Amino acid sequence: MNYTPAQTIPEGEYQLAAYAYGKDYHDVMKARLRELMAVIASLQPRPRPLSLREGTGWGCFVDTAPVLERYWAVQAGLGWTGRNHQLIIPRAGSMFFLGEIFLPCEVDAYDHPMPSRCGNCHRCLDACPTHAIREGEPFDAHRCLSYQLIENRRQLSPEACRVMGDTIYGCDRCQTVCPWNRFASPNTETAFQPSPDLLAMTKKDWQRLTADDYRRLFKGSAVKRAKYEGLMRNIERHSSTATAETRPPVSPTPAERNWRKSHRSRKGFFPQIPPPFFLCPLVFYPYLCSMNGTIIGLLLPFVGTILGSSFVFS
Repeated sequence: MNYTPAQTIPEGEYQLAAYAYGKDYHDVMKARLRELMAVIASLQPRPRPLSLREGTGWGCFVDTAPVLERYWAVQAGLGWTGRNHQLIIPRAGSMFFLGEIFLPCEVDAYDHPMPSRCGNCHRCLDACPTHAIREGEPFDAHRCLSYQLIENRRQLSPEACRVMGDTIYGCDRCQTVCPWNRFASPNTETAFQPSPDLLAMTKKDWQRLTADDYRRLFKGSAVKRAKYEGLMRNIERHSSTATAETRPPVSPTPAERNWRKSHRSRKGFFPQIPPPFFLCPLVFYPYLCSMNGTIIGLLLPFVGTILGSSFVFS
């Protein structure tokens, strides 16, 4: 099921992973899978009971059993596993919940795995704030910011504190930069839409969140996975980190930006020296050939630097 958000939390406020905007996907998807499973069972020549307890082989799962969901999705030809370790569906993206129905019989034709279409793209690797995903290496779950903010019951790692930004639950950075998610369509599932109360939350509201507010705001939500204490730990950690940060640097003026740009692009043995420095020795060369010009010659580099600075910033 698609969970690409149709509405997002305003920029500048505390952020949640998109999958947690609405109701708990485990409950929503499992209810849909059971409906589909009942339809499939009714089409069988001899209807069978839908119970795994009786060893009939029927069942549906959504992150509730040791099933390699992405692996089987790839084997079924739904998509491929990207460098961000997410299932990427062609012209649809990666923001999908996966679920499985176990059947005791074949009911459909099966597709074949498709090759990866990531090509040379590595945007997800570059965007991962904790470098939990690396080219050619296994996924480091303990470094993942999503793990740190949700599953970790202890103190956040120093790295997570440094890079969490405004995010207080989960992380979508390796997905939002993926070019394939440009094709994603906002979901229309009512259960996955964020509540008006959630969208209206400000940082001050979050910092004053009580346990009762938490239960009301996230009733039936996947955010309860982190528990109230875990969510408040993330909020408090963000607040303390933000307070300890130094004042951001003053933005350079247009003249300064132009100067820096010109020096970055200039090539040569002295790429950072203003042009007048090179002009001065040529202008005063006759003086350098005489004893009387010695003092002037020694002063020329300093004069040239001052003139160059005045020339560039004037």
